[in-house]
Amino acid sequence: MMSPMTSTELEKAVRETIVSSLKTSGTAPAAAADLAGRAIRDALAGGMPAEKAFMGAVQGALSGLLLLEQDLPEASVLLLKAVNEAAQRANIE
Repeated sequence: MMSPMTSTELEKAVRETIVSSLKTSGTAPAAAADLAGRAIRDALAGGMPAEKAFMGAVQGALSGLLLLEQDLPEASVLLLKAVNEAAQRANIE
């Protein structure tokens, strides 16, 4: 049986996915926010504490976008929306 993923492992997985799959994407910030939202939902479903899930996914998304030299202000707004949506779906205030 696999042990649960840590926040640091989630951050690394999100960052690596973004860097490898969004290099040539014209919509990298939006795609990264979508990916982070899915990662948060999956992490919460796997039992990761909410704070760690949100922190790991957002840090991974932003660091991946930074490595790709993408628009971080735009990405930040989209990530806030993704975090809010994930929190609402999980009934977290």
